Amino acid sequence: MFVEDCEVDDTTTFENCAFDGTLELSGVGRGHWRAVRRDACRYSTTAQIAFGGILQTGELNDAAAVEKVLELALSRFWKAGRLKRSMRRIDWRRGLLGRHDLCEPVLKVLLREGVLCEIPVSGVQEGGIAIVDAAIGDVQRFMDNRQLSGRLARAKNTLSKAV
Repeated sequence: MFVEDCEVDDTTTFENCAFDGTLELSGVGRGHWRAVRRDACRYSTTAQIAFGGILQTGELNDAAAVEKVLELALSRFWKAGRLKRSMRRIDWRRGLLGRHDLCEPVLKVLLREGVLCEIPVSGVQEGGIAIVDAAIGDVQRFMDNRQLSGRLARAKNTLSKAV
């Protein structure tokens, strides 16, 4: 679902709607979406991520949303089914994760819990981010089987408290 340049305000109402799949709010004033009435609507985890901080706490499935944000974050290091150990820091803020309110908090938590570390990258002023050697197994288990363990489990718990 792609919502582009539509007008929404406090008179807009969605009743018994299901927001599912890849949802992108493009060119829409995100602040206006906070005023929209949503009665008895359901949100897939991906739609929750797209709406970011717009949804009220009661509308969220926080545990699933936190896991989905972690999946989006760690998928940055996953290309063609293989682990990519590092990336430029500026790339962190791109795509669906970059538009989410938890983009920077999830990075801070992953850095603090020792899942990721900052690295210098030649020719890139802001540097890069890499998966810590000791966390590779935790990341692999999560990306392959959605099993949270070790440093990644601690990161999820820390992030859940922040939501």
